[in-house]
Amino acid sequence: MKKNTLLGFCLLFSLTISAQKILTITYENWTSGNWVNSMKQSNTYDGNNYLSNNLTQMWNTSLWKNSSQINYTNNGNGYVQQYISQNWNDTTGTWKNSQRATYTYNASNKPLTIIYETYTGGSWQNSGKQTYTYDVNGYLTLSLSQTWDIPSSLWKNSFQTNYTNNGNGTIQLLITQSWDSPSSTWKNTQRATYTYNASNKPLIVIYESYPTSNWQNSMKQAYTYDGNGYMTNTLTQLWDSPSSSWKNSGQTNYTNNTNGTMHQYIFQTWDSPTSSWTNSMRGTFTYTNTTGISNVPGVAFNVFPNPTSEKLNISFANSTETKITITDLQGNVVMLKTMYNNEITIDVKDLPADVYLIIIEQDSKMSFYKFIKE
Repeated sequence: MKKNTLLGFCLLFSLTISAQKILTITYENWTSGNWVNSMKQSNTYDGNNYLSNNLTQMWNTSLWKNSSQINYTNNGNGYVQQYISQNWNDTTGTWKNSQRATYTYNASNKPLTIIYETYTGGSWQNSGKQTYTYDVNGYLTLSLSQTWDIPSSLWKNSFQTNYTNNGNGTIQLLITQSWDSPSSTWKNTQRATYTYNASNKPLIVIYESYPTSNWQNSMKQAYTYDGNGYMTNTLTQLWDSPSSSWKNSGQTNYTNNTNGTMHQYIFQTWDSPTSSWTNSMRGTFTYTNTTGISNVPGVAFNVFPNPTSEKLNISFANSTETKITITDLQGNVVMLKTMYNNEITIDVKDLPADVYLIIIEQDSKMSFYKFIKE
C-alpha cells in the first residue's frame, strides 16, 4: 500500500448560474501520460429552462455506455419537487428505479424537509430524512439528518450540522456531529472555520477533527482568484502532526471562459518522493448559452474514518442528489453510487488495500477525496 500518500483530500466548488446552464461535463483520467475518457454527464432542460434529466455515462473502450440517470419534477417556482434516480440494466436494456427524494419548502422557497426513499421489492420505502432550520434572517442554522428505522417505523437521528453565520449570511463556522445511540447524545466529529476576501469569497477554510476530547487540525483549503474574481486554484493541505505543519495533498487548477464560466479544471495530487504535482483527472464543460455565471467555492462535507478497513462515512452540510464515484489512482472506476440525503455509509471491505480517489458531485458542484483502504 502507498503509505507515502497523504491521508485525505477534499475540495468543493460551485457554479452560481443565471441564464446559462451546464450542458455536458466530460471527465478524463490521466493514464500513462495521456488523458483518457472516463465519464460523461449530460443535462436536459424543459421549456422553462428547468433541469429535467441528468444522464451519466461511462466510457467503454470506444463509446459511451449508460450508467444512471436522474429525472426531476419541478414546482411552478422552478424548485425541485422530486427526484427519481434510475440505474441502467445492460441485460434488459432498461432503466430500473433506485431512489427518490421529495422536497418541501418554506415561504421563502428554502428547503424545509427532504424525504428519501429506496426502491425495494417493487415499492418505495423510507430511507432518510433531512430537516433544515433557519434564523430570523433566513440563514441556515441547523441541518438534521435522520434514517428510517424499520422495526420501530420511526425516524432515528444520524448526523447534524450547526452553523454560525456572519452578519452578511456567509458561514463563519460549522460543526458536524454524529448521534451516539447508547448515550443518546451528539458527538463532535468535525468543524470548519471560514475566512473571506473583500468580495466575500472564501480565502481559507480550516477543518478540524474531534478524535477524543479536543479539536485537532486535519485539513486546510486555500482559494486563489484572478483579477476578475474568478477562481483559478484551490490548494488542499493536510495537517502533519509529527512536524506540526501543513503538507500538500491536492490542487485543482481552473481555466475560465472570458465571461467567467468554467471551461476546464485539472485535478492534481502531490507526490511526496518527487515533491511535484501529478495529473489525476480533468473535466471539460459545455453550456447551453453564453450569459452570466460566476465561480463560487464553498460547501463543506465530512469523511471518516480515514484510513478505514470496512466502512467509509460521508456527510454533507446540505442535501441534494449526489453522485459518488470511487476510482483507484490509475483512474479505474471501482464503485459508482447515487444518494439523496446528506449522509451515506459505503462498504469498502472488499476493495484491495490501497489509496483511492472519491469524486463527489452535487448539481454543479464537485469534490475530490483521497482515502486509504487498509
